[in-house]
Amino acid sequence: MNKLWLNDTNLSTPQRSAAVGLLLVQIFAIGLFMEAIAFASCAAIIALTGCLAPHYKLLREFDRTRWFTLTGLLYGLKAVFAPTKFESDLTFVNTELAYEIACYCIVLQLMVLFMKRYELRLPLWTLGVSVIALIFISDIRVSSSRRSYMLATVFLFLFAWSLYAATSRTPVHQTHKRSWFKFLLGSCVLCISLAAGTVISVQLHQHERHLESVLNAYLALADANTAETGFSGRGGLSDVSEWKLVDSQSVALRVTSKNLPGYLRGRVFDTLDKNRWTVGDASARLQPVLSTTIPGIAGADEFLFLVEPSAGNQDQAGEIMRVWPVDGNSAGHFFLPLDSLAVACRADAVHADKYNILMRTDQGDAHPYSVLVDHQSNLKDPSPTSSTTTLPNKIDSRIIAAVDELKLDGKSNRQKMRLVSQFFQKNFQYHLGVRIPRGEDRLGYFISQRVPAHCEYFASATTVMLRMANVPARYVSGYVCGEQNQLDGTWLARRQDAHAWVEAYDDVAQKWIIVESTPAEGVPVPRQAGLQSNFVEWLAHWVRTLQYFVRQGELWSLIWWCLYPLISVLVLSLLVFGFVQILQLFKSRLKLPVASVIAVDPRVQAERQSMDRYIARFGLTREVHEPILRFVQRIQNSTTIPDATKISQWYNHYLQLRFGNDGNVDKSLQQLKVFRKEITSHKPNKKTTASST
Repeated sequence: MNKLWLNDTNLSTPQRSAAVGLLLVQIFAIGLFMEAIAFASCAAIIALTGCLAPHYKLLREFDRTRWFTLTGLLYGLKAVFAPTKFESDLTFVNTELAYEIACYCIVLQLMVLFMKRYELRLPLWTLGVSVIALIFISDIRVSSSRRSYMLATVFLFLFAWSLYAATSRTPVHQTHKRSWFKFLLGSCVLCISLAAGTVISVQLHQHERHLESVLNAYLALADANTAETGFSGRGGLSDVSEWKLVDSQSVALRVTSKNLPGYLRGRVFDTLDKNRWTVGDASARLQPVLSTTIPGIAGADEFLFLVEPSAGNQDQAGEIMRVWPVDGNSAGHFFLPLDSLAVACRADAVHADKYNILMRTDQGDAHPYSVLVDHQSNLKDPSPTSSTTTLPNKIDSRIIAAVDELKLDGKSNRQKMRLVSQFFQKNFQYHLGVRIPRGEDRLGYFISQRVPAHCEYFASATTVMLRMANVPARYVSGYVCGEQNQLDGTWLARRQDAHAWVEAYDDVAQKWIIVESTPAEGVPVPRQAGLQSNFVEWLAHWVRTLQYFVRQGELWSLIWWCLYPLISVLVLSLLVFGFVQILQLFKSRLKLPVASVIAVDPRVQAERQSMDRYIARFGLTREVHEPILRFVQRIQNSTTIPDATKISQWYNHYLQLRFGNDGNVDKSLQQLKVFRKEITSHKPNKKTTASST
């Protein structure tokens, strides 16, 4: 029997079957709890195929280090540029990243099943990889109805893990001495482990809420719901600051616009109740209109909705802005400027509340939408409702004292807005986070003590103070979009650009206007990121758009989007190549032949210098930059130089030798030298030289 167990060929079948069983447990867990049905289905088929891979000769030679590293890089890029989105009731702490790590661990185990080097025996390190996979699969919110399934999955995983470990052992022949001691020791360890695990599980279950609140507080999250990513849509006095703290550099919106998008409102609130703003849930469903009502805004398969009902009856000359909500959890929200007139999107069910805040409840994915904005529109806003003037049930006396100090009576609405905003901007400081003593009225303590605070406090206090001064006002939250990508000219709003501000009613212009009372250091300002960040965001948007076209089944758009970078690079290369060719052609037209400028025989130059010195004896010298032909002309016009004609002929021969293409240079040089000696044999007359001087 021992010889039979020592045969690796017989060992390979039960071990491989146990490994596939362990894989199927992990695949079942990730498919059930993380709702990764597509990945789980494909992985299960591959795992079952890997069980029979040696029998059907499906094993291949792989460089383990290279392929594991490449797979890790691919999953890392996917986690950065195309992370998997989860519903808000499933996410916990970095659930998206945990999902990618779990998938990577499962893929590693699948690759091992098809490696030639592991035909007889699978490696033991896959046991550790399976544990890591289950740990990250568990980083998910599990409802009470699924806890029993989670517990059953864990026990099934432990059984499969133990079976895999047992079939991976290599038994050796040994005596049965003290076998009872080892059995007893192993049984004790197993019982203690089960007891300890049970006690720890019960304690964790009993203190689950307290543990989660402590963990959320450590991560700067006020409650469990703030663990979601993106725009929350709540009106608490700490919600916006939490958006800023959690993953602040993540892009929330991507906007294509000619001008600075600025303030993009996501929610409008009108009632302050116990330090939290609320708004009525009543909303009306908008009916789509014909796209020809406002041409140029609605694309293919998009519906057109009028934010302002009278917008379709006028000739609009506004700007069309394209908004892409990157965060899937806030895909149902429309982030629009205050002066929005119409919206075009794919959703066919769009609801609008009384403040023209739009929601699309049937759209789970982050689909882009177009907005018609006209800041110069002559349309008048409807008269304010009573909800924008209603004061809280109880107003702290310190807030009343602050309003009385400003002396707002008798001022116009515009003047009151300016005085209240200046009161906060000049006397307060911005700080992300504020400490209010327990039992104190938050806004009253904030105003009286002038403690540094974040934008929710400034916007809330401004809204209340304006209403106390009989100015209709409402609390608004959203994003301030002001970062421009220099590569493609689009605008970005990151999580750190989440902001709260006030909209107040101007009774003269009969329009709602934005009132900013937060100090300047707390207001997102226009900025530009570095080239590396611009490229990363551009690449992420390219991948995001690619996924969008795949989900929508837009084949031609998908092909064009894939070929667009290649075509752009090709066109740019052709332009650069053509420019270089034209530049070289232009230079060749102006440049002298290389031989005439560079190839200068020192012997020829020496002959010219000798003739120049001879001419200088007669008082005629050549200037440094004087052309030779002009110097020869001066020689011919001189009456003091003998044999001026022969000298002119000598210089002509010199020029032919200097700039000509005579192949027999030595012979021509010798003739030139003999001719020079014949001329210079004449001695100059001293009187002639003196008189010439």
